[in-house]
Amino acid sequence: MTKLNPKAARAIVKHLDAINKKAKVRVVTPVSDITFSQQRVVYQCNACGTEQEQTLHVISNIKHGCRKCTNKIVNARKYIPDEQTLKDLRSMHRELNILAVIPAPLTRNGKSQGNSRSIVFACPKCSDIVTCRISTFKREGNLHMCLPCATDTFLSRARKTAYGFKKVKHAESGKVFRVQGYELDALKLLKAEGKNIKRVLGSDEIEPILYEFEGKERRYFPDLKYRNTIIEVKSEHTAGIKDSSNKYLRLRMLKAKAKACEAQGFKFRLILFIGDKRKGTLRQVILPKNWVDAKPRELKSLLGMF
Repeated sequence: MTKLNPKAARAIVKHLDAINKKAKVRVVTPVSDITFSQQRVVYQCNACGTEQEQTLHVISNIKHGCRKCTNKIVNARKYIPDEQTLKDLRSMHRELNILAVIPAPLTRNGKSQGNSRSIVFACPKCSDIVTCRISTFKREGNLHMCLPCATDTFLSRARKTAYGFKKVKHAESGKVFRVQGYELDALKLLKAEGKNIKRVLGSDEIEPILYEFEGKERRYFPDLKYRNTIIEVKSEHTAGIKDSSNKYLRLRMLKAKAKACEAQGFKFRLILFIGDKRKGTLRQVILPKNWVDAKPRELKSLLGMF
């Protein structure tokens, strides 16, 4: 161990005295080093009695003794009162039994971690206690349930809406159609083209058409029918143009249906919609007559996907 010069020794002692008063650390043996900030000191924590050797830079940042005690004290700090948030949430969700709001803990610098506040509430279905972050609780579409109940609810909704039909009465013709997806928009399109909606048959009025696909005989239930024309209503997703999984299975199946209809003496018309109806960007895409023989890449380029 090399001796320190008096000036450096006095500076270290003064610095260590300040640390002792602030962090309650008793210095045992000072050890010399090259620079002041890198001076290594063996110290003993008054809280737990453990001895550690650290640089002065590290010791100056330890405000509650050794690192072990510092972590314990920081984790044991009291939370910031958050009664106002609890009051606001209860007023917004009166049907929900909100038990408490766990505020954000303090950091080592004494600041609040605002994004880590949690809410404790009872599940309205099974009454289990649920704890989640407030940011998750306020997220759009959150069911405010425990995970098993929320999963069952989402699955039941998906089963109802996946192939869900609804009966809609056409305003002008008075005819009731059993529709799903964009079929109601297709009826509006046919009306704009001058078609008589009373002569349009819905999916429950059309006999299924047999077709063969991948060596199996299947039944195809058309969406609409006008005179001798079978009308199929699709989006860019349900048509399978965008989905390349399983070698464009949906698109190949759609082409097999079109060829089967033409082979049995029907005309086949595909009404393809792209865009988002909620954003007002829904529009029809006019496909060429030979779209059945077109490759997926050609159809994608037609839809502007490249």
